[in-house]
Amino acid sequence: MQLPDFFEFMCPVKTGSGNQALEHLPSDLAALDARKPLILTEKKNREKGLVDHLVQAFKTWNITLGVYDGIDETANLGTVKGLYSLYLDRGFDCIIALGNGQVMNVAKILNIAVSGKPEDLIAIKDGQALRGPLKPLVYIPVVSGNCTETSGDACLDNLCVSSMHLMPDIVTIDPRMLVDEDPEKVVNTAMAALTYGIEAYLDPKANPFALSYAQLTVDFIMNNLMDLIRESMVPKGKIKNLIWEFKAKKERKAIVNAAAMAGYVYANTERGLASTLGFQVAETCGIPQGLAMGLLLPFAMEASAKNEGQDLGQIMLSMAGIEVFCCTPAGQRSDYVVNRIRCAQNELFSLTSGRVPRTLEDVRVSGKTMEDIAEKTSARGFDKTLCLKVLEHAFEGKPVTR
Repeated sequence: MQLPDFFEFMCPVKTGSGNQALEHLPSDLAALDARKPLILTEKKNREKGLVDHLVQAFKTWNITLGVYDGIDETANLGTVKGLYSLYLDRGFDCIIALGNGQVMNVAKILNIAVSGKPEDLIAIKDGQALRGPLKPLVYIPVVSGNCTETSGDACLDNLCVSSMHLMPDIVTIDPRMLVDEDPEKVVNTAMAALTYGIEAYLDPKANPFALSYAQLTVDFIMNNLMDLIRESMVPKGKIKNLIWEFKAKKERKAIVNAAAMAGYVYANTERGLASTLGFQVAETCGIPQGLAMGLLLPFAMEASAKNEGQDLGQIMLSMAGIEVFCCTPAGQRSDYVVNRIRCAQNELFSLTSGRVPRTLEDVRVSGKTMEDIAEKTSARGFDKTLCLKVLEHAFEGKPVTR
């Protein structure tokens, strides 16, 4: 891409990934002058021994650790209020979020409160900007996640905040902390990450820094996901959870890294048609958001190429590598990209016995529902006619050719 006349990119995150990554965390925190962390997690993560692994990494550092394992899907602002008092009373100076989703939401909202005043949450709710910087925040994933944990977004109850100050300072990805997981959830994460990565290429305001992360995100997903899911199958076609006996450590770690990078991309690019439509489809039809995005992605890509003149061929390099890219005529590269995603979706549908949908017909979307989804998406700045075209083609599984 050409260097824009002006662009901004922010990623304040130090990422540590791989074997013994936890052992680097104490020194990373010390560099931030943080010496008394409060660990937030779910009870099930403590029962699986993950907290013990984390505590063991700090054993020679003479650091006091606090642990709160009462976070679950019911956590709310009342939870944050109680944790605020705990944080101040015990003199903690940073937060470690051991877990995904709601654990990270609580950690981010708590960090706003302990870095300023609880009244800041009220001010943010009233539309004021978040003041920063905040206290050090560490994110340790235990499953694949939703790709926004590493972004600046957080939602709890009816409070939703978006600010670069909410991005974690440290992300630590250690294979010992990745627990057993249903393959469908891995696919959900992978499709969300793939969508955010590809939409960065289609964002006219994208910059070279964001595209560097987007390229790696697409590469990690497209070159690891299918092998990982195939490995999770047993002879009769039933799905096992992704346990370590499947020798899939490399692929599993690649998906978690891709999810982290997708959050960095998410924080620095605009939402595209596939992710915005996917959010509405997920909300309306009750399916996971990542699966909805992945279902719509090839159709939204084709619509962007036909209606806005977007070049999809540039995405091929990260999918196929330099040799295949150079051997493929420029006029065929766009088709290669879309067809590879579509073929992956079809195989995932087969491997999961239909749990990963290929079309909107698979999730029983009606014409009236599509009209409502298009209407809601158009309120976010997208052309309603284009939205309906994508939805109608996604219902039939028919490529968008014009």
